[in-house]
Amino acid sequence: MIGIYAIQFVAARFSLREHLTATDLAALRFGGAGVVFLPIVWHGGFVSMRALGWRRALALAALAGLPYPLIINWGLTYAPAAHAAALCPASIVFFSFLL
Repeated sequence: MIGIYAIQFVAARFSLREHLTATDLAALRFGGAGVVFLPIVWHGGFVSMRALGWRRALALAALAGLPYPLIINWGLTYAPAAHAAALCPASIVFFSFLL
């Protein structure tokens, strides 16, 4: 898990420097996850997802969904990957505590 998490920032920084934008990386992240998650949802049905409720689902989407990778990837266009690798895990804990 640590390897995947560390490589994420290096790969994102490299991709942003070469030819992708922050929006492209976020679309690839959620597109890939959607393709992988679709059979699980199809097999398990939407009943278990209804237990979450619309309010909680919207709060998760607004706070931990699309804005999170967009902000990180936008920041990686200006900062080195080492800064993101140090600040992102700490910011998750900090903002989770505040909210």
